[in-house]
Amino acid sequence: MSTMNDHILVIDDDETALMVIGAILREAGFKTHTIASPIGATRAVREHSIDAVVCDLNMPAMRGDALARLFRQNKALRFVPLLLVSGAGRDELDQLAAAGTVDTAVHKADLGTQLVVQLRRLLSRR
Repeated sequence: MSTMNDHILVIDDDETALMVIGAILREAGFKTHTIASPIGATRAVREHSIDAVVCDLNMPAMRGDALARLFRQNKALRFVPLLLVSGAGRDELDQLAAAGTVDTAVHKADLGTQLVVQLRRLLSRR
């Protein structure tokens, strides 16, 4: 179960999405850290003792699933839960989650109902 001590890194190139996702997570009791690009995510995870990452799929610098693959190849980051969010098609998100590229995925239209539920589920597995 999440506690006030769970630190979540939110990565999205859309400023509005960063604000919305951050607000949903803070309201649920998480401490949030936000960055607008996956570049620097590794440093942010280490500096803030991040417990999980919520990452957009489609960003200019790097796709969220590519970041997830980099995390899985890094011994220090491979067990950090990664939840992918996107306004892209649900089929693509489901395929990425089913393939194990990411731990789970939530469509942006479902953030209000599924983001916290799925994040708590991931954190309970630790």
